[in-house]
Amino acid sequence: MKDTELYTAIISTYKDTGSVSRTADILGTNNLRVRRVLITEGLWSSKTSKAIGELYAQGMSVADIAKRLIISEKNVQSYLPYTKGMYTEDDRSNDGIRSKRYRTRKSLIADQHLDITPREHYIEGTLPQGEHHESDHTCALRIHLELNTESLTPKEMADLRKLALADQSISREIIVPADITLHALHYVIQALFGWQNSHLHHFSFPDEVFDELTQGRFIKWCSLCGIYFRFPSEEDDDLFWDDDYSGMTSFKNWLRSKYKGPYSYHGIGDYYLENQSKVQKLKKDLPEFDLMPSFTDYLISADTEKTKKRIVLEKASINEFTRSVFLGGELNYLLERLTLSDYLYLTDNDSYYEPIDGRIRFLEHDLDLMIKHWNKIMLREYENADAIALIAGLTTTRMQPQSDYLDYYYDYGDGWNVRITRTGVYYEESLADNEIVRKVYEKHAPVCVAADGLSVMDDVGGIFGYLDFLKEIHGKVKSSDSDDMLLWAKEQGWKGKPVMPEKML
Repeated sequence: MKDTELYTAIISTYKDTGSVSRTADILGTNNLRVRRVLITEGLWSSKTSKAIGELYAQGMSVADIAKRLIISEKNVQSYLPYTKGMYTEDDRSNDGIRSKRYRTRKSLIADQHLDITPREHYIEGTLPQGEHHESDHTCALRIHLELNTESLTPKEMADLRKLALADQSISREIIVPADITLHALHYVIQALFGWQNSHLHHFSFPDEVFDELTQGRFIKWCSLCGIYFRFPSEEDDDLFWDDDYSGMTSFKNWLRSKYKGPYSYHGIGDYYLENQSKVQKLKKDLPEFDLMPSFTDYLISADTEKTKKRIVLEKASINEFTRSVFLGGELNYLLERLTLSDYLYLTDNDSYYEPIDGRIRFLEHDLDLMIKHWNKIMLREYENADAIALIAGLTTTRMQPQSDYLDYYYDYGDGWNVRITRTGVYYEESLADNEIVRKVYEKHAPVCVAADGLSVMDDVGGIFGYLDFLKEIHGKVKSSDSDDMLLWAKEQGWKGKPVMPEKML
């Protein structure tokens, strides 16, 4: 179904069902796309969508609206109507066609005993778990995970520490295998903080690292798609390639099966040529665009049409592009198939990393031909698993890690944010005298070594809602809702008491 056909179908189906979720299920699309079409047509609204719409109509950028309303940029974008500036060409429906196959890929591969995990172990010089390594081989990382509470006042923070039984903040300290992927780390974070894997998430670089990498240029970001960043898409199915919880086992055991190695990634959308295929199409379809005025320019000039101008895509800054064109998601959206070691700076261990600009020049040589070949084999992807794995491995880049920390965002409505900070690096020489590191390395599984504060939960309303919940159940005068709220929390696995770190994973 082409985008124009889907657009019309969403409107008619919603008029029949009156439900966003039901409409999405019937048409095989996602709630976000349905909601944005309905917002565009004036058929659906909420307090949030109205507030965002009013500010956007005044000329405010997505970033400015997010700051004004104290919500994430992702949340702002999800409530914006489609405009001519939206990159939603009909041919992007190929993503939708392909996403329908993603849900069957796992069973097809299992039936034919195929593995589409990139052969990075052999192509890029790293060795499988258990073999001998160089003396400077990184075997584990120590990571500090801390819930972002910067929006709380000092009084609210004091209340949170008291009621959530936290000395400093809600945080966890873990030791993980050095080759753990961001995708597997997502499941670790879900287990440690008490969430149920019920909402969207993503990892991002700190703003200053993103700005340094991209040099503020949109064309530079394009070159980094498939190396660091994932090209935005509203077709989310590929992100959930392993979301197969059936209730046949406990949720905790299911999570454990996801974050225990060896690690692999079977979603196609993270691979270099898949991303560059979308980049090249964008360049072809949108060689230039109308530059929307900044909020400051909007305030200065009452005539917004006079402040508009055309700008060539390859000369646009990231700020100019993002305030004028919406691709369907954020640009600072990290690939999850790569490892934590690919993103975090590791001291004294940079010998095998590549200069990024030289690697880009190498990959972009004959790029059109490579993309044609990739698209051809993807037409029958489950029959070409070995070829996909080989190409994916050859186009994977190992470069010098860029940052001491990353950010993890979960549930764009509740707005949870966890800061991921590297606090230690363990090399193979640590195995002899560090029992915990040896356990992590040999079992290929993360271990929690310290925890501060109680777990949180899904759909509680973010950090403010969680604090209100704690005040409600611990209040001297309880309302009629207190018992129901506590029962609801316990149904999500919330225990209301500290859990020993070694039992958290």
